[in-house]
Amino acid sequence: MGLEIDPAHRVKGFEQYATFHPTFAYESLWNLLVAGILLWADRKYTLGRGKVFALYLALYGFGRFFTEGIRLDYSYDTFGPIRFNQFVAGLICLAGVALLVWLVKFRPGREPSVELRPVTAEQATPEGEDAPDEPASDEPESDTPQDPDVAHDQEAPPQQP
Repeated sequence: MGLEIDPAHRVKGFEQYATFHPTFAYESLWNLLVAGILLWADRKYTLGRGKVFALYLALYGFGRFFTEGIRLDYSYDTFGPIRFNQFVAGLICLAGVALLVWLVKFRPGREPSVELRPVTAEQATPEGEDAPDEPASDEPESDTPQDPDVAHDQEAPPQQP
């Protein structure tokens, strides 16, 4: 049982074999499992601040290390029996584990909100430029600034009787 490859397209040195490991299928199944693990871990441990990404790196690199080990296509064998692709996958896995450990230690918890907040005209205006003439919201402007730390160079608009 395995993936049948036409004799004209078989890897050099393996022409006598008719079936091969479907590494693309193994990797696809692994990626689906990783997606499920990430969803489960985020719900159970309320990961945040990059921890889900770090866990993804660790799990992806781990699975890729093994799928690269059974592939037959050409790769640089610079690290003894470990293919170059396996070495890189191992580095990705270790980097993910190291990042996850660092984030758990120095960035615990989850962000208060991951939603983008609307930007007001004062926040969007680069320093040294005038703000647009229109208010950023539908609310009327008041005579006093909302934030006492923000300096307002413009005079208040005249009051209508």
